[in-house]
Amino acid sequence: MGFNVCNKDGKHIGIVINNNNPIKNTALVAITDLTTNDIEINWNEVTSRLASTYKCKSLLGKINHEKLKEELKKVWMEDYRDLGDYSDEYIKKILLFREFTSFGEYIHIEEGSIQGYVLLNVEDIHFKNEDYIMIKEDLDYVSNRENVLVQKPLYCKIIDYPILDIDVMGAEGLFLGGGLADLGGMNHAHETKLKIISGNVVEILKFPIHMHVKKGMYINIYFEEEKIKGVFCDGVIYQF
Repeated sequence: MGFNVCNKDGKHIGIVINNNNPIKNTALVAITDLTTNDIEINWNEVTSRLASTYKCKSLLGKINHEKLKEELKKVWMEDYRDLGDYSDEYIKKILLFREFTSFGEYIHIEEGSIQGYVLLNVEDIHFKNEDYIMIKEDLDYVSNRENVLVQKPLYCKIIDYPILDIDVMGAEGLFLGGGLADLGGMNHAHETKLKIISGNVVEILKFPIHMHVKKGMYINIYFEEEKIKGVFCDGVIYQF
């Protein structure tokens, strides 16, 4: 149980493992050769949490499974009947993915089996079938699996022209015909703004340095406790 993820050609690329990320309304897809049949998902805990959500527990905490099934059927008919006939397993997977604030605690996968990650927009989901979510966007950059830091990277691609800002303190701008040499002796800071895509999520990220990157380049971003700690692009490592 749980959702695998495939590309637009139906090729398996990984498993949805969490939806608790710094970027709002996104889930994390682990790039791995494993499928949901190969990992452990604690569905007893998932069922218990759903029972609490839909008030299907007694005062002593016992689950009323019949009542829960009826509540889940109502949800299916209201929101998901276009996916076909009701399936108890399918609706639990959907609700685990879409309605739990965080579900990483219920999914157990060996870290060594993960090559990296891409993002999935939880508001723009294409269910291929009961087992797979499809990402229709191009995923050519996922092949860029050169890992240069300890953490597993978020695979991305730069999809617009990078913008380099220079903030000069003590000057209102450059003189016509002048150059950066005119900034000598003044305090200034660089910021690189990148528009990236990862999975089916487009995001604008800002970095406090001058990055030598171009539109169309593949970029690996490394996180530590939800903070960006490093970037690898075009053979250069940037650490923060």
